[in-house]
Amino acid sequence: MLRLRLVRVVLSTGNIEVLVTSLLDTVAYPAAEFAALYHARWRIEEAFKTLKCRLHLEGFTGELPCAIEQEIHAKILVANITAALCTQAHAQLEAGKAEHYRVNQTVAIKHWSALAVAWICGNTKLLHNKLKELIAVLTVSLDKIRPGRSCPRNFKAHGAQRPRRAYQ
Repeated sequence: MLRLRLVRVVLSTGNIEVLVTSLLDTVAYPAAEFAALYHARWRIEEAFKTLKCRLHLEGFTGELPCAIEQEIHAKILVANITAALCTQAHAQLEAGKAEHYRVNQTVAIKHWSALAVAWICGNTKLLHNKLKELIAVLTVSLDKIRPGRSCPRNFKAHGAQRPRRAYQ
């Protein structure tokens, strides 16, 4: 039998979230600690969104388990490379700009293939030039950081949300 604990967390908006955990010890893991953990998980959620939506992690071209595993590893490698490119570009921003903007990772994903070609060809001069060009593009492809921003979903505007029909 699996024992779980329900933890009630009040969000900054006043909404209540109920979290389920297998951490049953209330002394070692007080309920108040879960609110901070819930907030900290947001970067992880964004990483999964990048993998699933931007890199289409679940859209496999292969059918064999080995091919699928290779695709997953390749897409995670691309996500890591583009994250490193974004970090490098962000480091080149002026201090005042770096505080208020972040590099658009979707742009990095879109343009990283030029690096891949130079890397695979083993042409270090071309790779260096393409890297400089891409970093220059990324330093102007910025998203404004808006702390505390919330965009609640309005399901009434578009009608009832229904499950999507399977493609046949």
